[in-house]
Amino acid sequence: MKNYSFTRLFFREKKLIILAFFLMAVQSLVMIINPLVMKFLIDHVIPSGNTKLLPKVVIFILIVFVVEFIVNLSYRIVLPHIKEKTKKNLQSDLLGRLIHLDLGFFNKSETGTLNNVIERDTYVVSVFIGKNLLPLFSQLANFIAVSVVIFALNYKFAALAMLFLPVCYVLYTLVGKKIEKIIPSYYGFYDKLSQSVLQIFSGIEIIKAFNKEREEHDLFDTISNDVVKAENEINTIDSVGEVSAITLGKLISMGFFLFSIVFIMNGQMTLGAAVAFYAYLGRLYDPAQQLSSVIAQRKRSMESFRRIKEYVEMTPKIQDHPNAINKSELTQAIEIQNLSFSYDSEEYTLKDINLKIEKNASIALVGESGSGKSTIAKLLMRFYDPNQGSVLFDGIDIKRIKNDSLRVMIGYVSQDSFLFNQSIRENLLCGQKHVDEEVFEVCKKVNIYDFIVGLEDGFDTVVGERGVKLSGGEKQRIAIARALLRKPEIVIFDEATSNLDSNNESIIQESINELSNQCTLIIIAHRLSTIKNVDYIYLLENGRICEQGTHDELIGKKNKYFSLWNRQRNEDFGNEKDRSMLNEPGIFHAK
Repeated sequence: MKNYSFTRLFFREKKLIILAFFLMAVQSLVMIINPLVMKFLIDHVIPSGNTKLLPKVVIFILIVFVVEFIVNLSYRIVLPHIKEKTKKNLQSDLLGRLIHLDLGFFNKSETGTLNNVIERDTYVVSVFIGKNLLPLFSQLANFIAVSVVIFALNYKFAALAMLFLPVCYVLYTLVGKKIEKIIPSYYGFYDKLSQSVLQIFSGIEIIKAFNKEREEHDLFDTISNDVVKAENEINTIDSVGEVSAITLGKLISMGFFLFSIVFIMNGQMTLGAAVAFYAYLGRLYDPAQQLSSVIAQRKRSMESFRRIKEYVEMTPKIQDHPNAINKSELTQAIEIQNLSFSYDSEEYTLKDINLKIEKNASIALVGESGSGKSTIAKLLMRFYDPNQGSVLFDGIDIKRIKNDSLRVMIGYVSQDSFLFNQSIRENLLCGQKHVDEEVFEVCKKVNIYDFIVGLEDGFDTVVGERGVKLSGGEKQRIAIARALLRKPEIVIFDEATSNLDSNNESIIQESINELSNQCTLIIIAHRLSTIKNVDYIYLLENGRICEQGTHDELIGKKNKYFSLWNRQRNEDFGNEKDRSMLNEPGIFHAK
């Protein structure tokens, strides 16, 4: 969203803003009436002794108070509505942009900072608008109304009162500059504090396993102290400015009142006019005092808005081409041609990759950790674009296919089986619509149905944050069922059986074998025993394809794949031998 401005945000809720300005105007008119009534009583009613006027004045005052009550109440109701609407608009704009940014952005961003921008920065800006800026407009309306009246009462006094306003302005400018220097470091400390908390919660098992509780607590306290120190410094400067403004206003008002005594004694001013003028002076300097608070909050608000604006105006690197097409079916093949890719534009993760996957074929990407297997899957999903080369679906460049339709074609099962903090049913459907029979059938295929119906709430069981209430294998099988429910043209299994025991692994393998005739399978695996029956295998090493062929062909070459196969077989044999030894009498044998 380009040209995201504070003004546009402010006037987003036009009706409420117009209503607020109308109430401000009425407030200003009502506010100037009371001192004039006092002047009328002192200068006319009391000297004349005309008691018949008193009932009329009383009734008039009561009407004014009723109007003032209604207006003030309405104003106090409207402002919080504007504040909350503004916060909602900011958060919606932010999340609406962030959720569409590419994965590269999230890999480089700190979760604590993003969380602060969405929660704290939107709050700071909305509070500034609802509790500082709009009340300042109200005070400015009062200032204009009061200025007109006091010039009418005594233009000499009024002109003299105006001369002191620049002193207030200079004072607030100095306060604002002091605060402006502290704000960036304050936000930096606050981001670090949020990141520290998130890190503690997400890594609590490691913290406990390595006895790092005290170390993490001390780090949190250190950062927290920096936040408190910066906050106190800002509040101290703000308080000095505010108290100075209030004191200055009172001194000026009292000085004018004492000076007005001379004018009264010389007959140049009536007592009623002096009392009214004194009452108006307080209202004249109220905007100046309000300005002190606004300047302090404005620095925070503008820094928060700058951070929000920075994210809202970001352009996603992965976008649909203007002439992109919808594609719901793979009819021929997927091809990767001369592809090279780097996450950081420095070191290439993939280099000169060329491969072809025919429709309904099953292929495997194998190799050691860090060889680039999962990166190929992410490029096929267009989570990233290659630095060089291209990815083609039926001869069409992936960049010319709409992302939504591309991802509908693909069922993706990652090694990290992320589940939402929702029910099992909602996690399985993931926004789709299926009848229960379809859901049950798929769950039976991946051997998770009996487990689910055995739970107290069955398919309505809430799994907890990131599926914390389930084991790794249970989460993995739900994730596989979720992908299969989409009935995709292409299924990518990224180490999909890594968290399963041997029994469930064999069941999943049977389900995968069934799929081989129904859709295109891309299996990313570390263990070669799980992929020996696929149609074609690509072995990656250091981001390059070093060998390719069927399992038998690669074994026959007796090269790197052959060595990796033998090594893993020996490891499996060793593990089997160890397990058999555990069953011998005297070696940790369970009774």
